[in-house]
Amino acid sequence: NQLSNLYYNTQQFQKATKILRVYLAGEASNASAWFNLGFMLKQAGEYNSAIEAYEKALSLNVDCPEEVYCNIGNIYSQELLDAKEAKGNYLKALTCNASYMPAKFNLAGLFEREGKLKEASDAFLTCAESLDFRLKSLSRALELETQLSAKKQIANDIEVYLNDATQT
Repeated sequence: NQLSNLYYNTQQFQKATKILRVYLAGEASNASAWFNLGFMLKQAGEYNSAIEAYEKALSLNVDCPEEVYCNIGNIYSQELLDAKEAKGNYLKALTCNASYMPAKFNLAGLFEREGKLKEASDAFLTCAESLDFRLKSLSRALELETQLSAKKQIANDIEVYLNDATQT
């Protein structure tokens, strides 16, 4: 695993996946290694193989399955352009952990792409409750909002956040 991390950090994804596959030949029940293989396969552009590796990690009860489902959703959303499968995986992530913000944020993005702008805006505002997602969620909601009074409120929330960030 250390060698695969070295290859990953130097963006040698094919070598990293090869090392992980050799490792998994002897440690096939290591859920974390399957997760890492899925991550590296995605980086290598092997999207269907990445999904298979992630699914294997899930079958082995990997820690944080919500992250795995979200990663699968991202492959479907960003690489395979399958919104239905992406949405299904984001919802599975939220079934595992209803407060998992990356899945909520990505689901909001899907609403936006589907033209469900009010639903997207509301979802981004929900994501803004999380400090880690506040600025980018408020910014996205501001872009989508059509009512001037709501735009002003969101802009004010962004200003407060930025002022607080510069004072700490």
